[in-house]
Amino acid sequence: MPRANRHFIPGLIWHITHRCHKKEFLLKFRRDKLAWMHWALQAKTRYGLVILNFMITSNHIHLLGTAGRREAKSVGVGTSVCAGMGEGRIAGPAAIGSTVRDNVGGAITRANNSAIASPAGETAIARALQLMQGRVAQEYNHRKGRHGAFWEDRYHATAIETGAQFVRCLTYIDMNMVRAGVVAHPREWPYCGYGELIRPHPDTSRGKLLDLVDTGALMTLVGARDLGELAAMRANWIDQALRKGRIEREAIWTESVAVGSPAFLQKIQARLGLKPVKLAAAASQFAVAETVDEMIVDHARGLHVRVNDR
Repeated sequence: MPRANRHFIPGLIWHITHRCHKKEFLLKFRRDKLAWMHWALQAKTRYGLVILNFMITSNHIHLLGTAGRREAKSVGVGTSVCAGMGEGRIAGPAAIGSTVRDNVGGAITRANNSAIASPAGETAIARALQLMQGRVAQEYNHRKGRHGAFWEDRYHATAIETGAQFVRCLTYIDMNMVRAGVVAHPREWPYCGYGELIRPHPDTSRGKLLDLVDTGALMTLVGARDLGELAAMRANWIDQALRKGRIEREAIWTESVAVGSPAFLQKIQARLGLKPVKLAAAASQFAVAETVDEMIVDHARGLHVRVNDR
């Protein structure tokens, strides 16, 4: 497996995976999953983390997100999670969506959109993860009288191109517990973004399930007009994956530096400062994702770029 990637280029969407130490089942208890959710919500507030999907299993987590901007006294731009969160707000979905639509097929580099391409964006995700993972580990070790590492030393971050590849990654995360044989359908697992979306009565206090996903930003990215349409689209993508037997593990989502079209990958390589002579050696860490089914493309409302488009 390639060395874990932790280079956060501002303005991109990242799929982050992190396993418990020695793949132990340290997240098997509900209270520890809820602790992770609690600190994820705190990370959103403190650092402007924008969560687009997540999955908590018994021994690892998946997080799909990007960095937003905390705005003190912002009015009318915050997502639903901003209500009652105090002075810090997260840049709204309109700002995210305009950047995405202007940069489909490549890295998000629109410099005048400070909500996404802010100088602090590179460190916001790293700080958010440090808070979330650190506090969960501290609480668990204190409760158990345990010493030693809770997480593996390095988490892995994969840059995901917007459009069709984003949809594929979103669904891949949804299918995690189906792949593990724990559930038959993602709706049966409550500790994930899809479970949050279909939960009829969200809870807001610690000790209960929390709403973490920035649904406004997610709707903009996939072209959904409302929550009902978003739920229908997600259900359709999941059903399609189940019908076609797409439940196996795909290493490109968890071991690559980036996933997307050739043009997108070239931009990522350039942003990471890889010299031309190193591109061949690094190619195995960059995955050209295959064209998705027409059903997914149609639901993405034209926000995709096919791999073979030039």
